[in-house]
Amino acid sequence: MGKKELFKNKFFNIFLNWLLVFPVDREVTDIGAVKKALRVLKAEKVLGIFPEGTRVYEFNPKNAKAGVALLALKSNSPVIPVYIKSSYKLFSKVYIYIGKPINYKNIYPGKLDMDQYNIISQDILAKIYALGG
Repeated sequence: MGKKELFKNKFFNIFLNWLLVFPVDREVTDIGAVKKALRVLKAEKVLGIFPEGTRVYEFNPKNAKAGVALLALKSNSPVIPVYIKSSYKLFSKVYIYIGKPINYKNIYPGKLDMDQYNIISQDILAKIYALGG
């Protein structure tokens, strides 16, 4: 998944499509992107999601978007937390820390509301940042 703005550049659009990235409109609830993400997960493929919806420089659990938890629970997919450490400078070193898979469906088996999805997404984000130290 990638923000729709990334697809405006013709070269980058081709590159992202080659990587099987699909656009997400972050200004609205993008039902099409949610459905596509669920199809990817139900086919047991890997779906990369940034829980905050963008790059951030400091941890704030309130930045977590509920969609991360919603997708994981609706598709019964495990979440593999990944922390990416970088200076965001071209050609700088990038460190990637990968955590153990978590199946939130085992922890939250029932029907949930948006507040609960937000809490779960905040937990996911906290687990990601814990990997980075």
